[in-house]
Amino acid sequence: MRLRTELRLGIGALLAVQALTTLAAVSLLGRMGPAVDVVMQENVVSIEAAEDMLAAVADPSPESTQHFIDGLARARANVTEEAEPALLDVLEARGPAALNGDAEARHDTVKAARALAEVNRDGMAKASVAARWRAFAGAWSAVLLGLLSFALSLVLTRRLRARIDDPLQELAAALEGVQEGCAVRRVEVFEGPEEVRRVSELVNRLLDDRRRPLDARPAQVHDPDARAALRLVLDELPGAVVVFSADGRPQVANLAALALEAADLDVARAGAPPWKVTPIGETGARLVRRPTPAEQTEDP
Repeated sequence: MRLRTELRLGIGALLAVQALTTLAAVSLLGRMGPAVDVVMQENVVSIEAAEDMLAAVADPSPESTQHFIDGLARARANVTEEAEPALLDVLEARGPAALNGDAEARHDTVKAARALAEVNRDGMAKASVAARWRAFAGAWSAVLLGLLSFALSLVLTRRLRARIDDPLQELAAALEGVQEGCAVRRVEVFEGPEEVRRVSELVNRLLDDRRRPLDARPAQVHDPDARAALRLVLDELPGAVVVFSADGRPQVANLAALALEAADLDVARAGAPPWKVTPIGETGARLVRRPTPAEQTEDP
């Protein structure tokens, strides 16, 4: 996996968990409050209606009768508990007789009104318990998501340390060892991102190349000063002189060789007469020189 991809995946997963924790907490708190308020308001309306009906039965009068009817209507419109419809039916059936002075009807009506208020108080208590449980569940959900985020952070940290920090520390230690004189010190190639492995392998190749004898290295002259110095040496040799690399590319030539035509250069590359070839070490590079006319005359 490439380093950029690995970092994006790790940091993206961590940010996703953090965002999920925040959204879950906001969603839970945003839904819990209004739901509790609605239950409380509806139950309070029913309790107030029950109190109005009890007051009307305690002091019968034309106004009390209207209060009883209004209270019963409000209670019908705010049914929130399963036991309320049966109690409201009793109030509706026995209320008129209770308001007219029937003692038994009054007893039934008072009992039903008190039961209606008690049912709604129980509903409020249940809503409070449910709200506390939701808050408890929400808090622990946030805690669990936080722990998950923390665990992902630890995993990401350990992964970055093992796959990036440790290889870089090993690279620095290897280069310091070579600088201090340990010629055989090399970089241990860790399992990690492609870029880190490639750098470690490249450094090892450079260190291997640094240990090679001078005559075992590829004959390629890249330093301008070294190239100029070599050209001065070649200019002292008689005739045209060209140094070719192992793959046949001309590396440096003296002034006489610079005046050659392309065809002559091909003959020199092939080492055909009158060109004379002198191998350079064991690298495959070679020095090719064309003798001067005087030298060619002297040769038998």
